[in-house]
Amino acid sequence: MRAFASTLLFALSVAGATHADDLSDRRTESVTYSDLNIENAMGAKALYRRIEAASRRVCADNGGGGRMPLSERSAYEACRTQAMENALKSINSPYVTAVARGETLPIAVAQH
Repeated sequence: MRAFASTLLFALSVAGATHADDLSDRRTESVTYSDLNIENAMGAKALYRRIEAASRRVCADNGGGGRMPLSERSAYEACRTQAMENALKSINSPYVTAVARGETLPIAVAQH
């Protein structure tokens, strides 16, 4: 049962805490998951990987090519942490949250 949207929109500040309320400094990325069943381990893990990748892209400095000065690393990590928390809250799936926490996922057993 899916009681949530199949697209998640990230709205994150990438300019640091001093500009967090300035909407011109925010970048967004949509993460679709209508092709996934997030009520099972495989689908939940796939969505979590998509969210991780989107948070890396949204929070990274465009000019860095994957590398950044150590002085910018803490802002990047804070951005990613906030992005992941916001995404998990928006999705509100116990399976995806369990993946994020590194917990063992329950196994769904079909009843006849």
